[in-house]
Order: sequence, then C-alpha cells, then structure tokens
Amino acid sequence: MVGPRRRRASAVRTRGPVNQTVRHATITVSRAAIAKNVRAARAMLGASKLIAVVKANAYGHGLLPVAEWVLEDGADLVAVAYVDEAVALRDALPDGCARVLVLGALLPDDTEEAALCGALLTVQDVPAARSLSEAAARLGARVRVHLKVDTGMSRLGIPHREAESAARAIVSLPGIDLEGAFTHLATADAPDDLYAREQLARWAAVCDRLPAGVMKHCCASAGLVRFAEWKQDAARLGLLVYGIDPLPPLPPGEGRREGDPGDNGLQPIANEDIPHPPIRYARGRPLPEGEVTAPLSLGRGARGEGHPEDNGLEPVTCASELMPALRLAARLVQIRTIEPGTGVSYGATFRPDRQTRLGVVPVGYADGWPRALSGCGYVVVRGHRAPIVGRVCMDQFMIDITDVPGVEVGEELTLIGPGAEVNEVAAVAGTINHELLSRLGQRLRREYI
Repeated sequence: MVGPRRRRASAVRTRGPVNQTVRHATITVSRAAIAKNVRAARAMLGASKLIAVVKANAYGHGLLPVAEWVLEDGADLVAVAYVDEAVALRDALPDGCARVLVLGALLPDDTEEAALCGALLTVQDVPAARSLSEAAARLGARVRVHLKVDTGMSRLGIPHREAESAARAIVSLPGIDLEGAFTHLATADAPDDLYAREQLARWAAVCDRLPAGVMKHCCASAGLVRFAEWKQDAARLGLLVYGIDPLPPLPPGEGRREGDPGDNGLQPIANEDIPHPPIRYARGRPLPEGEVTAPLSLGRGARGEGHPEDNGLEPVTCASELMPALRLAARLVQIRTIEPGTGVSYGATFRPDRQTRLGVVPVGYADGWPRALSGCGYVVVRGHRAPIVGRVCMDQFMIDITDVPGVEVGEELTLIGPGAEVNEVAAVAGTINHELLSRLGQRLRREYI
C-alpha cells in the first residue's frame, strides 16, 4: 500500500501555451504526432508493453502534457530518471505514480520519499533495495522495484554475474515486490552489433535465472529497431515516441572513418576563431522538393541514397511511419545590411566578402541552442536554408538572408522541424538528438496542439 498523494485542483492543460514567456521563439508539440508514433510503436511491440520514456522534460517536449498523452494513447508505463519527476507526475496523472517507472539510482536519504511516491523504483544493488525495505517498514508501505543489471554499459546496475543472487536477496526483503529487471545496451545504435550481441548473450543468461513472473526489458528505441527479436516483455521507447529516427549517422569525431556506415561527410571545424568559418550549406539553397513535409521511416538510410543522413544501411519499416512531434520556430527581431569586411558577433569570426543582409534570431545557447552551430548551422526561412554566421550568443544569433528574397522583420523561421530535422541539426553541431532536444530550455514558449 502506498502513502497518500496530493491531487491538483485542475488537470494539466495540454492545449495552448504552458509557460507564459513573452518570447518570439516557440516550441510546438503535436498531440496527433505523438499518438501516431505511439500507434507505430505498439505495432512494433505486439503483445509487449510500451514504456514511454518522458525523462528530461520528455526530451524537451514537456513532461506533464506528454506523459498524459502517451498513457491515454496506449503506453503501458512512463519512465523518468528521478524521483522528483515521478512526484510531479503523481500530482498530475489520474492514477498518480501507479504507471511510472523511475530509472535512476537511489541513495539512502531518498528512500522515504521514493517509497511514498508510489512509483516503480529501480534498485541498482542489494544495499539500495535493503534501504528501501527499511523505509517501507517505517512507513507501512510496499514498494515495487525493478532490478538494474549491468551487462556491459558500466554505468548503473548489479554486475550480471551477481544478478541471480541479488534477485534472490531482494525477493526475500520485507515490503519489497520485485516486479521487473532490465539492462541497457551501450551500442544499439552502432553499425557493428558485436558488442550489443555480447551484452544480449549475457542478458539471456541472466533472464534464465530470474524468478518467474519478473518483467524483463532490455531495448530502448535503437535496440528495438536493430534487435526486434529482443522486445521481451517490454521496451523503453523515447525517440520513437517523439517521431525521431533512433539510428541517425554519427556526428563527426564519433569514431567513424570516411566511407564507414554513419559517415555523413561533414567535417568538424578545427578552430572556431578562423576568420571565415566554412558554411556547410550554400547560401540561400532551396530545400529539395518534398523534403519539408516528408515523414520519416525507421532506420539508417531512411532519407535515401545521397542524402546527408544516408549511411548505406537499409531502413527498418513498421506499421506506419514516424512523425516528428516537435518544431522549434522563432521570429526575426531585426534585419540589417552590413558592408564587406564587417565583423559579425563575438570575436568577429565572420566577415562577409560582399554586402550582406543579416537577420537576428532571438534564441541562444541559454535556450539550449548549441554554440557549436556558430558559423556552420542553418535555419529554414521561406523554404530556403539560411546559414548561421558568426558565433551563437547567449540570447541571439545571426543568419545570412542575402539570397532569400522578401524576408521581413517578424517573419517566422524554423530551427528544428521541417527542413531542419533534429538528427541533421545535431550532426552539424557534433552532438546527438538526445542532447539537442533535452537541452531546450524553459525560456522557450511551449504550445501544445
């Protein structure tokens, strides 16, 4: 029995802006897209349970609205990283934390709050389970737990060779119900699957020795696409729920040689202070016809041969295509014309060789927009890719709109969305989709449609 939980006076608002920031930059999240992606995931999983991962503010999409949506649309559970995220959901969801799994580790001073919140909790070792048992005894509660097993990630979890004895010890603890066990694959998104298959072999040996009735899960989004036969009792899906290909090419510097699967042909900038940072996309280049609205298919190579994201591996199909749920847009707050040789932004790292029309975008690295996009990223305006010039500032950055006719102050442009797909933007920034999305800040206005 779990402790009492507080109820809010009204349900979470999921239509219209959640934060009333007076900003000219907006994240729009589509409920229809989330629902479509949940259906696609359910089709892939069959009878297996869908654990929708909503940690890190639902990968920047918004914790409370997205958690409500995915549970209504067919997810069996939602997963967060920490107890405080679970507590926020307890006060918002109709059944509190009954369908919330906390994936992160617990310290002894976390245990009473964790036991009271009513969520499924992860225990990373026997001492953590024992602390929870003692807290449950003090509170007169029962606590449901999943055991985290380390099969090769070398992060959280009991070493796989000790999993059987740990499970037996946990089952014997008063006030503790061992409901699940899971591991995490370190290289599910790598073209070479050897290490992942070594992990899966270790995990298979663990599963053979777990108590009967324990829910087993090992796949996140990339793992489910690559190793569908390992969907087991459940899968933990984040990127797929948000409509994002979990197997994009790796960014430059991530261990791919030229010509390898995952090489995207983009070269890192060795020194951001060079006088004329290279522009990786031609000024004002129109987007290929259909690229703005084309939905994604699952798997590497889904964009087609010759596309910057193609890495030579065949896409994996499912019952329906994914639909990206998030768009980040902003409005130009100023347009100015500068003469050849005029410095742009901090360090004057960009100095045009022609008269140049600049637009000022009111988003910066304080909003999670990567400073690494200085002099190499782009936005989409009027169906054209306009390059970022100069360094990204804390609150703004500048774009070259010289070759995009008719652009005016107040005009809306796309930073992430149609024509600026999150995986490609992340690759240009030298990072990954998870980081780009999860860093999108609270200063950005969020609207739910």
